[in-house]
Amino acid sequence: MRKMKLLKTLFAGITLFALNCYCNEEKNPGLAEFSKPAQIDESKYGAGTLKETGKTFYVSLNGDDKNDGLSENTSWRTVRYACPLLKAGDTLIISEGEYNENEMDINVKEGSTDFMGNSGLPGKPIRIMAAPNARVIIRGAKKFVLNKKSEAAQFTYEISCKEKTIPCIWEAGTQIKLQNSGSIEKTEELPGTYYYDTEKHKLYVHFTDSNFFPGRSIYIEKSRVGLRIHGSYVEVKGIWFMNYGSAILMRPNYVNEPKTKEERDIGNNKAEHITIEDCGFFANSTVGIEAYQVQWCLFKNNIGEKNGDRGTIITHTDKFQDNLIKGNIFGSSDETMRLIGSNNVNYAISHYGGGMGERNHIIENIIDDKLSFRWKPICKESIMEDNVLTGILYIEGITHDRITVPKERIIIRNNVILGKIHWPGNEFEKNNPFANRLDTDKIFINNFMPFSNEKTINEALFADTAYYDYRLQEDSPLKGKSMGGGDVGRHRYPQGKVLFVGANGNDTASGLSIKGAWKSLKKAAESLCPGDTLYIMPGKYDETLSISANGTKDAPVFIRAHSKGKVLLKGVKINVPAIVEGITVSGGTNAFDIKAPGVTLKRCTACNAPENGISAQNAKDLSISNCTITGNKTGITLKNSKEASIRDSIIAFNKNELEISEDSKQGYHAGHNIYYGDNIDKNKFAGEFGSIVADPLFVNAKNSDYRIAWNSPAASVDAFNSPAGAATVSGKPLQISDISANFINADSAVIKWKTPVDDTTAYVEYWKKGKTKKQRSNDPEQGTKHIAGLSELEKDSVYEFRIHAAGRRGGHAVSEVKEFRTKKEIRLPATYYLSPDGNDNADGKSLKTAWKTISNACEAANPGDTILINPGKYTNAIIPLKTGLPGKPITFKKNGKGQAILDGNGVLSPIVYLEKKNHIVIDGLTFDNLEAKNRNGVIKLSHCKDIKILNCRAGNQKAVSWLSGPFFRANGSRDLTVERNVCWGSDYPIAIGESENVLIKNNTIVDGTMWACSIWGGNNISIINNLWYRPCIPIKSNQAISFTGISKTKIICDYNLFYSPCPNHKVGWIRNTLGETLITGDSLKQWQEQTEYDKHSIQADPLFVDYEKGDFRLKENSPAIGKGKDGETIGASCK
Repeated sequence: MRKMKLLKTLFAGITLFALNCYCNEEKNPGLAEFSKPAQIDESKYGAGTLKETGKTFYVSLNGDDKNDGLSENTSWRTVRYACPLLKAGDTLIISEGEYNENEMDINVKEGSTDFMGNSGLPGKPIRIMAAPNARVIIRGAKKFVLNKKSEAAQFTYEISCKEKTIPCIWEAGTQIKLQNSGSIEKTEELPGTYYYDTEKHKLYVHFTDSNFFPGRSIYIEKSRVGLRIHGSYVEVKGIWFMNYGSAILMRPNYVNEPKTKEERDIGNNKAEHITIEDCGFFANSTVGIEAYQVQWCLFKNNIGEKNGDRGTIITHTDKFQDNLIKGNIFGSSDETMRLIGSNNVNYAISHYGGGMGERNHIIENIIDDKLSFRWKPICKESIMEDNVLTGILYIEGITHDRITVPKERIIIRNNVILGKIHWPGNEFEKNNPFANRLDTDKIFINNFMPFSNEKTINEALFADTAYYDYRLQEDSPLKGKSMGGGDVGRHRYPQGKVLFVGANGNDTASGLSIKGAWKSLKKAAESLCPGDTLYIMPGKYDETLSISANGTKDAPVFIRAHSKGKVLLKGVKINVPAIVEGITVSGGTNAFDIKAPGVTLKRCTACNAPENGISAQNAKDLSISNCTITGNKTGITLKNSKEASIRDSIIAFNKNELEISEDSKQGYHAGHNIYYGDNIDKNKFAGEFGSIVADPLFVNAKNSDYRIAWNSPAASVDAFNSPAGAATVSGKPLQISDISANFINADSAVIKWKTPVDDTTAYVEYWKKGKTKKQRSNDPEQGTKHIAGLSELEKDSVYEFRIHAAGRRGGHAVSEVKEFRTKKEIRLPATYYLSPDGNDNADGKSLKTAWKTISNACEAANPGDTILINPGKYTNAIIPLKTGLPGKPITFKKNGKGQAILDGNGVLSPIVYLEKKNHIVIDGLTFDNLEAKNRNGVIKLSHCKDIKILNCRAGNQKAVSWLSGPFFRANGSRDLTVERNVCWGSDYPIAIGESENVLIKNNTIVDGTMWACSIWGGNNISIINNLWYRPCIPIKSNQAISFTGISKTKIICDYNLFYSPCPNHKVGWIRNTLGETLITGDSLKQWQEQTEYDKHSIQADPLFVDYEKGDFRLKENSPAIGKGKDGETIGASCK
């Protein structure tokens, strides 16, 4: 310990430049032999090359499934019709356009053995691919156009809908998932929500921006799986998949037709040698690619983002072996719905469940997601090399227990891992971003891992992370420091030079870093060699960039605006293959003058040219994407430029938009563009895929501000529903209104306000008038109606306050300053009543004048108040705005006979939320119908004190879903009582971390999913007289009680009853903070023998009155009766 403290002291303040010593062999004997790059033969993976040609079939939007499909003129219409007809060696070519398809099947035949009738063979793969240069989107959702506003609504639109269920709804354009609100009223209140009235067959929608225009639409998921592959030697190339559950699902056929997961059996069936290449995966509700038990597959050069619950690639089982994931670029799969869950696992790439895979290699990928990569569990003998992870690397479990043979070690080499590393049993020194390791389970070498430290990242001097270019500038401290030679990080031996030019440069410098940048574009252009990249620093240059030599088809030169800043040039002339990104040209005869094949323009702006924004001659394979072409005589002119494409661009306010010569129309493609101007012929662009004619709404074109307004039709028009054109979208201004101070007391007040058209989080900043000390109170809920409680105020004093709001979809706002005066005397504690038939405008002080809503009671409640809740149904969460005081708790209690049900309406959880609140009692309430996706929990506590949860029930007519989270979750709290409650279902019914003085007594916990009771850390925990019935789902073998990191925790655990009808379920488990098992009790006897716990507990069927119907009262002959401490009955002893 003393040595570790000394090391931390020595490391403190050391810069990146001083840490190179940690990359040497002397500190890590034996590592050097593992420093060599991996030699992976890519030809062994995937479907392989086509050597024996079968038939070639075609699908197009103009086709007909009654045709023979053997030519473009006799093409089929649907991909789902074509797929089952393909044989080994066949090729299916799909023409440009968007296809709306239900599940497409390859070799799907459950209950079969060795079926290969719709599968490829070695040298004869089945190939499914987009036509050359074509954009093919296959969508798994049905489009609905909304034109009618709902009666008496300001923001809600409705449409008739006959769908039986709605798995997922996306807003067209943005592809944001809409969230079920549970009612028409909540839909009107909350942007980004919907409600489906299944009786009236009406769907109600409130769009995320609270804006509407005729023809606005949504997509409803109709197919859980897009392309299902149960065969081998199949290649899928160049296709984009959207709005499915799982876009591509691959696995072998089952030899049986299982009804449950436990019955699934693939026998000797295989699914192997599958290639997924150059495909796109976007806005799929579950995952992009889902792979079970497949081998020798290749996932290469794909893109993906916004892919739901499980990211873009998820793999499963120990039979996922010998696969290669290479060269992919995956963006964020953050949840797009308005509310984000507390237990997201949507890693961009992950292996999850079913055992350790083997030899699955992760090579040369860009994973730009805060949840970048997860192995749960590890895949042994696997190599992770030359990747960039901008977020966390998460490896589950103690790998040195699982990998004990040297040949099975995993190799993590030459990666850039910008986020944190979670790897139990492996402590990485956060001040040492170069640490190398040679262990029994791993080789960790030549990686750069700054643990999200921006200073360390900046000191690394990468070329330009805005373009995912993690090559190094010449003065980088990572340069040449890899053990065994080369650079640390992704590009050990970089291809092509990285060059820089800037207005403050010097033409006598090296040009190999920002510090050593050249000054003139001429010097820079003349110095380029094939494959080089030139970064132009932001600024205005009075030069024309002329690229006249040194680019080739296979090694073009790259010209980029550094950091995607604004680079304004006099002109650009391109006479060699080149890729130009982010450059703006204003004026010049032709802004961009292109006279070479193989040129690409991305994110460029061509404006105010007296002739052409872009002039292209002899420019075969020209690609123009995400460009803004405006204010020119002619936007784009193409001459003798075959196979050109113009996509995702804004071509507006030119005197003439396009001039395309006859010899340039061969192979020409255009789509997802915005056209606008006085001389626009709408019919000219009517056939373009995804293009529209509309004003792009530039922020200020006169001042050359070509950003587009938040409500521009160009804001989400491109194929991945991001902005068209070169510039960004300006933020939407937020509105704050209806600010008021309410329930003002001598020491407290409640502040209310609205953000009427924006879904926001917000807080109140307040201070005593004339004082400088400012305090803050958060609104506990996101939405449009807001409220926050102010406590510990001084009596008879004036307070000033203002609102700070942050939009879920971006934007910030601060209100004007308001004020109020506190009362002179504190109000005495009172009793208030709630009734489903009440009125929030009444005084709440009697049954006749009862309030109606839980939320009104939470606003009003002061220390010492009691809220008596009459039987019936309530649809708000208990989130008190103020805290109780010692001897003056705030109590929410059922009043009278019958159930007082807090109904989550399928959208609400947690249903009791206490953060930094003390002295609260919740007594006798029933929690039902919770939101079942985000695992936020039923009752959630954070840093609370003296909280009592008594006589409550979770799960009324059916069990609580595991996706609703724990019944009771507490972190960092103390003095907690959880007594005589019933929980039916949930994931970890009782989950308590780092809490003290906790009593868990006489509860009945039935049908958990993971563990019935999970305790980690904390102190003085008593678990007495509880009934634990079936602690986890049948296919798992978990324990009823799990203790983690309790070496310093005092625990009393006794007089409990354990039972499960599943013999594989266990009693208890103790592990350390690293997750290593210390003690396990498979049976109560074993648990008692190995621990001090449960000496008086029993293991027997408790004999419920009716387990199936959820009646957990005990029969008269139950073994639980009288067997608790002091002769009490075990469990809650109630229904």
